[in-house]
Amino acid sequence: MSTQRAVLAVGLATLTVVAVAGVLPGAVGAQAGNDPTATETPTATETPTDSASEPTTITVSATGQASAQPDVVVVRVASVVTADSPAAATEQLAANTSQLRSALSEAGVAADDRTTTDYSLEAVRPGFETPTQGSPDPGAEDVTYRASQGFEIRANDTNRAGELVDIAVQNGATSVRGVEFRLTSENRSELRQTALGRAAESARTQAQTLAGAESLTITGVDSVSAGEPFFGSTASFESADSRSETTIDGGPVSVEVSVTITYEAESR
Repeated sequence: MSTQRAVLAVGLATLTVVAVAGVLPGAVGAQAGNDPTATETPTATETPTDSASEPTTITVSATGQASAQPDVVVVRVASVVTADSPAAATEQLAANTSQLRSALSEAGVAADDRTTTDYSLEAVRPGFETPTQGSPDPGAEDVTYRASQGFEIRANDTNRAGELVDIAVQNGATSVRGVEFRLTSENRSELRQTALGRAAESARTQAQTLAGAESLTITGVDSVSAGEPFFGSTASFESADSRSETTIDGGPVSVEVSVTITYEAESR
């Protein structure tokens, strides 16, 4: 009986050891995974570096010009009258401008081609060179009133410039403020494009010259900017007299525009 108990005790001890031995590896692993002091070995990541230098650039500025014969003429005239009262001044001015409009209509100038640019009524006091706006002092003496109206007359035939001046001054206009020769919007835009093309061509020639001097080759364009175009025209005048008509010859309309271009370049 005692012998059986001893064998049984040994068997239980053996099973217990085996069971503990089977559990310990898993338990140890779980503790290691939950250990707050455990750290992972960081993985090194290489960041590629760009060792290329900044690109070489060449910046140049150039101007382009172009010209064309005008196809529009603009005549600016005004009628100015002086009277002793505002009513008399405006009445006389109305008569002058009505006569001017009728004469222009008879000459074939459409209503859309003759427009009012300004209108004014001013009191002029003795001793004052500059007229005074508004009503003067009722007690002032020798006050006169000046009324004026300005007009702009346009024609697509530039040869009519002198004719339009004569029609105006013979029919109510008392002054000619100026004559301007222009281009239509379409031709004006086309002329600007021509000038821009010439400016860009000049800029590239300059850049290539500079690049060659420094053993560089132009590879592309980095940036381009253009300034506002400047338009100008010339004209010659011959005043009218009792024996002839006014002659006004319009010269070519010219445009000038500047550009600034930055080119990319590299060593040869």
